[in-house]
Amino acid sequence: MTSHNPGLDTYNADAAHAIPAVVIEALVGSRPGVVELLPAVPARWAHGRIRGVRCRNRVTVAEMAWDLERASAHAVLRCDVDVTVSVRCPIARGPFRRGERVPVPAGEPVRVEFALEI
Repeated sequence: MTSHNPGLDTYNADAAHAIPAVVIEALVGSRPGVVELLPAVPARWAHGRIRGVRCRNRVTVAEMAWDLERASAHAVLRCDVDVTVSVRCPIARGPFRRGERVPVPAGEPVRVEFALEI
């Protein structure tokens, strides 16, 4: 973070706002019709859990947990309207690697579990 310009009147908080966004984008990516889980998870983050990530397609990743050592992960998706999204995970084995179509009924939690390829 920096203060700059004559008199140091302008306070720049880019780092305070950008770093959380970068972390979230490494764990959940989205675009219309697609939710991508763990698109760029660093190997150093061998396990973890996040909650409440709102995607660009009205879907919320209410919870996601992963364990690279056990090669497993799960996510709980929610939406306020009926949608069907392609759920992808580049490090998953099976149908979630390229995108499995998952219906998410309005107000209903949908749990997806997948094995990871490490």
